[in-house]
Amino acid sequence: MTESIEHLSKDEANELFRLYKFFIQEADRCKEAKAYHAGSVMLGSALEAILVLFVDMYPEESLATGECHKRDKKILPLLKWDLSHLLSVAKSAGWLPNALDHDEDEWDEEKAKIGDYAQLIHDVRNYVHPGRHTREFYKEDITEEFYSQLSEVLEYCQKWLEAHNAKALLKALDKEEKNGDE
Repeated sequence: MTESIEHLSKDEANELFRLYKFFIQEADRCKEAKAYHAGSVMLGSALEAILVLFVDMYPEESLATGECHKRDKKILPLLKWDLSHLLSVAKSAGWLPNALDHDEDEWDEEKAKIGDYAQLIHDVRNYVHPGRHTREFYKEDITEEFYSQLSEVLEYCQKWLEAHNAKALLKALDKEEKNGDE
């Protein structure tokens, strides 16, 4: 039996796109209110929404990574995936390339690539959990400067994903043109 990723319905995809825009707007409101921690949660949610849409658009590439979220050897519906699974697919597929092993490597700004920075958004978003915040971010606050950096990372992630879309479109057009010449 061939593995597959169940596509989102049109309504689900539209809702995710609406949520993506909403989370960005909420993050902006949080920044204005100097609620940087809350804004960081919104940035992580926006990243998650756009990555769900991306996996839905590129299921074959997603499957090829071997990183799809499974339970009992069956791929779960996309709306049950979490940001960690989505980032694993995005990094493995090369949509958001990374150079660091999140579990093994110390942070290295010179080596880090966009996927490594996207992982920071995930990590900071998870500081909403009190236990994790206490273990990993003890007595630290998210500053305006740090929040702004996270916001820029999300913008760069969006640009990387847009570049992938553009390449895929050009590849499809090229293939169509070659098939038309035959």
